[in-house]
Amino acid sequence: MPNKTYQGDLTLTGQTVELSLQDLPEIGEAGSGAVIAPFAFARIDTTSNGSGTGISWSNWNAGSGTLDITFDTAQANTNYTVVTDGEANDDARLVSVQSKTTSGFQISVYDSNGNAVTPSAANSFAIIVYGETPTIEVQAGNDVIIKSIQNAYVPTTEQIMSSSVWTDIDGSDVSFTPLSLNSDILYRYEFPAASANTGEFDLSLRLLVDGIEQDDSFEYNYDQGGGGQKISYSHIIPSWGIGTSYVVKLQGKVNESYRSAIVHPEMPIGETPSSFRQARLVITEYA
Repeated sequence: MPNKTYQGDLTLTGQTVELSLQDLPEIGEAGSGAVIAPFAFARIDTTSNGSGTGISWSNWNAGSGTLDITFDTAQANTNYTVVTDGEANDDARLVSVQSKTTSGFQISVYDSNGNAVTPSAANSFAIIVYGETPTIEVQAGNDVIIKSIQNAYVPTTEQIMSSSVWTDIDGSDVSFTPLSLNSDILYRYEFPAASANTGEFDLSLRLLVDGIEQDDSFEYNYDQGGGGQKISYSHIIPSWGIGTSYVVKLQGKVNESYRSAIVHPEMPIGETPSSFRQARLVITEYA
């Protein structure tokens, strides 16, 4: 069956990617793909503390012309890319980036003579930040992507799953507000896991929305040989209503008490790339 191609406009709005797509006539089923999109965006036109999408700013220093930028969600590393631009006065205002951390960075705003330039409505500029891997996966079937959110998470501690109770999996929770009543929401969470010893790996998963287990969301993972692996969980949820924000999260449990499962296991330094520990959450609404 031939692929279906979309053409349209991409609006950069930080962690939320909005696609306006138009079908091309007489071309078959739609599929999936990736778009290049930032995780943070801000338009700075004041020296007062403020926020944009996925980002905030504070601590304007008039003497040095510096401003602190903070991410809503910390990044896995400092390999993100910061793009700055203004609609006017670019020749009279320069913006440089320094002191990058996983939580944010600092900018300096100055003119060609090195003097501080004060952000204002007449002298505004934008900050756009792309992650180390600046792509977001989108899936549409025959439908149109309405909204897509991606979060990266690097845990600092491992979680040992219980055989007696369901446990919330770190980094799997997201607060989501549908934009349509007649839509479906694809939830996907990829994360590392391992057996606690050399024995069998055993992990059951289920998805909750507003604390309620979703129909047919149960998934069972088993590996007789144990060891480390990547788990990729996905489930489609029908929209629960426009403008209502619910927390969507994944829970885990060991099915057999003599087996084991560790989520976000500690990796020996030098043996496993640190990127293996990074978890990735993507939630996409389409209609």
